[in-house]
Amino acid sequence: RYVAEVGPMEYIVGNRDFALCFVDLECSFPIHLEGIWRMLGDRKFFICHGDNLLKKDHGYHLLHGTIRQPFPMRVFHSLGTANKERIVNMLINLTHEVKRKKAFWKTEPFWPYLEDLVDEGMDVCIQGHKHDRTYRRLDGQKRIGRHFVLPRWFDHACGLKYNTASDRFHFFDLWETHD
Repeated sequence: RYVAEVGPMEYIVGNRDFALCFVDLECSFPIHLEGIWRMLGDRKFFICHGDNLLKKDHGYHLLHGTIRQPFPMRVFHSLGTANKERIVNMLINLTHEVKRKKAFWKTEPFWPYLEDLVDEGMDVCIQGHKHDRTYRRLDGQKRIGRHFVLPRWFDHACGLKYNTASDRFHFFDLWETHD
C-alpha cells in the first residue's frame, strides 16, 4: 500500500511476518544471519531479526507442522470434540507462553547497535503489535530517533503512510480514524 513511495526509514527490525510480504527474499528464516535488504523506491531497507525463536516455539510447530500432516490430522479428527478442544487449547497456551517473552528475546541483541544508529542520525522502524506493548522507546545517547510500530496486517488498514510534503512516514490505523 505504501511501498511505491519513498521515505527516510532505512532499517526495519522485525520478525518474519514483514519479510514474508516480499516474495523473493533470498534466504529463509532466520533472516538475521546475513544482510537481507529490499529496495523500496530509492531507499534500501535492511530487515533484521534477533534470533530464531520460531524454532523454539513448540506450540507453533505442533499446530502448523506436525498436526497438519495427513496421518496426525486423521487421528486428530477421529477424536471427540472435547478432546480436540483440549489439545488445541494446550497448544495455544504453549504458543502464548512463548509469545509472552519473545519480543525481548528477538530484539535484545540489537539495542546497542540500534542506539548507535540513532546517535548517528538514522531513523529506525521497529515492527511489533500495536495491541502488545512490549516494544520500548528507541533513544540513543545523544538524540531520540523517529520510530514506528508496524503491526501485522489484519483486515483493517494499518501501517505506515508516506507524506511527500514532509518526506516522512506516519503511523495510521483506520479503526482509530473512524471511531
